Amino acid sequence: MIRRGLFLLLCLALAPRAAEDAAKQLEKRRTLCNALKVCRIPGEGARCTEAESAPLEDVDLDENYCSWVRGFARKGILPGTAATNELYRRMGNQYHIMYVMHDTIPVPAKALDLLVANVPLTCKLINAYQKTDYAASYPHAGDSSVFTGTNGRNLTGTAKQVWAGSGGMERVFYGDGKVSILTWKMRGDVIVELRYWPRGEKSCNYSARFTMFPVNSFINSVMNMGLFRNTAIDKIGEVLTDISRAANAYAVGKTPKKPQDYTPAEQESLKRFEALFKAGN
Repeated sequence: MIRRGLFLLLCLALAPRAAEDAAKQLEKRRTLCNALKVCRIPGEGARCTEAESAPLEDVDLDENYCSWVRGFARKGILPGTAATNELYRRMGNQYHIMYVMHDTIPVPAKALDLLVANVPLTCKLINAYQKTDYAASYPHAGDSSVFTGTNGRNLTGTAKQVWAGSGGMERVFYGDGKVSILTWKMRGDVIVELRYWPRGEKSCNYSARFTMFPVNSFINSVMNMGLFRNTAIDKIGEVLTDISRAANAYAVGKTPKKPQDYTPAEQESLKRFEALFKAGN
């Protein structure tokens, strides 16, 4: 009798969690399927049922927004895998805010792309010349598409590269992270679109679009405030400035301020970076 009672208590304890998980999974499916239907994403994709594709209350995906969503499909990023389903699910959220940056960075485009594709190495390079505390790693052995990282100050997160254009120069990531901006500490999802192209022999233009998905209307309002937006963009710009300064310092042979231990593979990547930097665009 005691064992049966314990078993029943265990079932009662687990039942609400199981129900909650099932409800959460259904909510995610509906968010994904509604986005695919409303934005007219081609193909069978996630194989949504009619019930899963039913309209969601208070979710307004207008034609302008859907045009951006369809841009991913035009790149060949289509639903149907765990990674792409997750990407489109995020885009189906009720709230979404975009921060867009355009600027020039004094690093050749191909050399910059090598750094973007090797995040742990880039963190070490920044630390070497900026005496910062950047850190990144690949949590899944043999899979460099997923990485976790921090700038050691106000940004931490996990990201997955879901697409890269031919020859690099354009990459799409999605992930989640934490950020401290002004008096706010926030956590949420983000999709990052990076593109860069040659400008001069030793520089390139870049475009970076960060699309974030606030969890409620209050956070949405905060992130839309001019002061918050400008501060957030400045903090993102700090990361790109750190990369630029470290890249140039290494390329011209400056002595590191904080020597790093590079793996043999990272040493080979640094040789490749140096060659690309010297060759220019």
